[in-house]
Amino acid sequence: MSADTVAERLRALQQRFADRLPDRLAELQRAAQAATGSTRSSAERAELHRLLHMLAGSSGSFGFVSLGACARRGEELLRHPGHDVGAVDASVQAIVAELGDLAAKGPDPVSKARSATPPAPEPTIFFLVEDDEVAQEQITQLAFFDYRGEAFPGPQALADALRSRRPAALVVDLHLSGGRSTGAEVVESLHGGHCADIPVAFVSSQPDWAARLRAVRAGGQSYLVKPVDTTRLVETLDLLTGRRQESAYRVLVVDDTEELAEHYVAVLDGAGMQAEHLTDPSRLLRCLDSFRPDLVVMDLYMPGCTGTEVVQVLRQHPVHGHTPVVYLSTESAIDTQLAALRVGGDDFLTKPIDDTHLVEAVRIRAARFRALNELVSRDSLTGLLNHIHFKLALEREVALAHRRKATVAVVMLDIDHFKSVNDTYGHPVGDRVISGLARLLAQRLRATDIAARYGGEEFAIILPDTSAEQARQVVDELRKQFAAVQHASTQGAFRATFSAGVASVPPNDDMQSVLDDADRALYLAKRAGRNQVALAPVPAD
Repeated sequence: MSADTVAERLRALQQRFADRLPDRLAELQRAAQAATGSTRSSAERAELHRLLHMLAGSSGSFGFVSLGACARRGEELLRHPGHDVGAVDASVQAIVAELGDLAAKGPDPVSKARSATPPAPEPTIFFLVEDDEVAQEQITQLAFFDYRGEAFPGPQALADALRSRRPAALVVDLHLSGGRSTGAEVVESLHGGHCADIPVAFVSSQPDWAARLRAVRAGGQSYLVKPVDTTRLVETLDLLTGRRQESAYRVLVVDDTEELAEHYVAVLDGAGMQAEHLTDPSRLLRCLDSFRPDLVVMDLYMPGCTGTEVVQVLRQHPVHGHTPVVYLSTESAIDTQLAALRVGGDDFLTKPIDDTHLVEAVRIRAARFRALNELVSRDSLTGLLNHIHFKLALEREVALAHRRKATVAVVMLDIDHFKSVNDTYGHPVGDRVISGLARLLAQRLRATDIAARYGGEEFAIILPDTSAEQARQVVDELRKQFAAVQHASTQGAFRATFSAGVASVPPNDDMQSVLDDADRALYLAKRAGRNQVALAPVPAD
């Protein structure tokens, strides 16, 4: 979603909030009159507290900062009323009147503009290494993993290029011969200027402590010992550049103030996440089944039930019992926050919350919870789904394909002669071959595709909205790219290949039948000579 589209949505939501303010203030005034003279624990006072809570939590997000602060004073007054109920009533009536005056003034003037987001670095890797032939070969290999590379003959050429272009990372030889400066000195000089935040990977033939310490002191974030394996280089660059090929974080907002919930959704959508909202908590379980969020952001006070009650219901559910929930509320009392966390909440954010703060807070928490979930669902060597969670994902995708009358393709693939790789080059090298194929799948497949390590050297892929023939073409291109990747070993570089079988739903009806068909197609590919992709035979009508 473009920045202009997000800004337009936010302006429309701000206007809708402003248009509805008179009705909300009239409702608040009626609630204040009804609560006058009532007991501290009365239903009238609880309703007044709820209305002030809603206004305190939502106003700041729409630019009515002073209005929100005033409502918050009223909310706090009702939460801690003291002994003189009459004085509290008079103060609340004064606050309600002040709210009317603040609403008439409109949104508060913007005090400062937000800083512009810096442009993303060019996805190119700059090389300054001793052997130009080695650099060119590494650049060729990196192209299979969607990295562009450019090698420079010396420090001055690199410095000249950096004046006009910004790479995603630098790969620099720690020791440069021929009377030139060392790589460490070159990086130190660059980091003294405008290139201080460009990540650096040093390469060196020296694995000793002193060389590694020199690299760290020069500003290097990674250290690779020659000969540099392509898979290890790609893993290092992925780490340095923060490049990910994962699906967007999915966030469900549960808040009974519709404009505020839509505002949060617009902000999160604009930050590259997938967000949906609910104003009725009773629909939560149904929404979790269809949307499967990484994170639920929930208001603490809602009509009909509280956020803590919603979480308690959620924690009783066998499928969604571990879905992370972050409360978002004006509640500032530590005891109340801790009580909410004790019944199953995972974290607490306080309203009003700045849009930038909301995005970063949600992103940090969604990343953490997804990472924790992946410790259980991901294979430790490759980072892909493990066998069990692949089957769970396939079951969901097959059910979704049936509901949408769509097609989903399934691929089983196996590294050819892998036992020979282990026997010839050793198991650590074999692990790097497996990791290299996993990296290629993660880089080349769509974010909506699902790849898994099915077991040993066998992998599986789910391609939603893809026919069997389309999947065959995609996987055949992957096969060619993998066959061109060089793997380093003490016995010299070598290449590996894989075979694959493809099936789909339809014509298969369920998870097990499509898996069996893809496995049979893989057997056909192996029997035909390996290093090829076979389609499962289509049954005759």
